[in-house]
Amino acid sequence: MSYKIKPELIRSSYVWEKLKNIIEKKWITLTSIADKMGTSHPALSRALNWHNSVSDKFFKRIAETIFISEKELNNIFKEADIEEFEYKHWNLNIIPDWKINTLENINFDNEELLKVMFKKEFGKELSDHDREEILNFIKFKANK
Repeated sequence: MSYKIKPELIRSSYVWEKLKNIIEKKWITLTSIADKMGTSHPALSRALNWHNSVSDKFFKRIAETIFISEKELNNIFKEADIEEFEYKHWNLNIIPDWKINTLENINFDNEELLKVMFKKEFGKELSDHDREEILNFIKFKANK
């Protein structure tokens, strides 16, 4: 039997793991973070366990207490968004990063070229929905 994890939990757990690594490197305790946030250690721990999706606002409060810049936190959020997207669309992982990076010169408006390219890449015609999902993924990864 397999279990499907909610994609937003993938994102939250990714952000929390990154923040936890920073917290450990800075030798900061969860108790001190909870105190600065005006909550208790158990409440903070419950919010950050794998069973809850945590809001960006909550993560921003944590980041402020451990002196992480907004830019660094936004980079973590971006990485987490990619992790969540890849988890939702696991079949898109067959597009390696090096190939995505070579797509910068592709005209994303040329539908016929994209259909041929995807047919060659995936060995079959893709539905409009799948093609749109892949294009969004490629544009996101390539920062287009």
